[in-house]
Amino acid sequence: MCTAILIADAKVPKVAIADMIVYKVGMKIDPKERNEKYRFRTPYQFTVYEPDKLAKAAMRFIKEGGFSDDTERNYVLENGRYKAFAYVREGIHSFTNVERAKKHINRDAYFYIGEFIIPKGSKYYENACGNIVSNKIIFKQFLSCV
Repeated sequence: MCTAILIADAKVPKVAIADMIVYKVGMKIDPKERNEKYRFRTPYQFTVYEPDKLAKAAMRFIKEGGFSDDTERNYVLENGRYKAFAYVREGIHSFTNVERAKKHINRDAYFYIGEFIIPKGSKYYENACGNIVSNKIIFKQFLSCV
């Protein structure tokens, strides 16, 4: 997954001034032990997130053209010309709202929406479409089966 970010917005990542609630699409993984909570696994990178444990990743954006999905076309076109933007290719990708996350669910599989927290002090990029990429995240709970 990659996220298109306007170059003007991507020069320096933002820093979370408070904990931020975000959402990811994934699957339930059985607990390691009987008394533990279910773990969360992403469908494409197969990253496993343990409940209430901090996960970290490096972030990197690359200046180049193209679109990550059709919704980005709406905000890079200005006065008939495309603005310069970059893709954030590495980092922990999530969504700022549940509705945006639901749009990325494959209906042929058993996916869940997971609620996560980007902790205060984390670095992140966010685009106008509700996609967010951060360097830290904590899995809190499963919200629903869709």
